[in-house]
Amino acid sequence: GVRYSHVIDPRTGMALTTQVTARVIANDGATADALATALTVVGPEGAQRILDKFPDVVISLSVDGRQ
Repeated sequence: GVRYSHVIDPRTGMALTTQVTARVIANDGATADALATALTVVGPEGAQRILDKFPDVVISLSVDGRQ
């Protein structure tokens, strides 16, 4: 009954089970894609640490359907 994501958490080696949706606007698609994947792994708790390194990026995160 557990849904597993195709994204693997490198800290555990397991697929994600929390549904995090990340929408990223960046200067190029590769950066947006990489950041969206990273943000789904770290979630809202770790997002600011990543975003501090990318000041031109705009994001929207939702966890299990809640923004």
